[in-house]
Amino acid sequence: MFDCYRVEGNEIVVNVRDISPDDLLYLVDLITSEFLYDRKDLIKIKGDAPIWLYISLCHLLSYLVNKAIAVYDASAGGYVVVISHHPEYKIGQVIT
Repeated sequence: MFDCYRVEGNEIVVNVRDISPDDLLYLVDLITSEFLYDRKDLIKIKGDAPIWLYISLCHLLSYLVNKAIAVYDASAGGYVVVISHHPEYKIGQVIT
């Protein structure tokens, strides 16, 4: 069922408009498992998905990154840092 996401390096691309909340935990587990043993300093998330999926991913992935999480925003022209544990990345910083 979940061929609706892919991980490319430190980027997660999700395209899953028809997911139900019942599937949330399973999908988030699949995605976060990609980073359990290959931790990244920065994880970037983009795609077409419900806001609650983005929030869950950001929350759970925040335990698996060394520095920051950013989500794509076309109006900002790049990835906006939404979680940071390092002074190199500031909340609200746009990464192009």
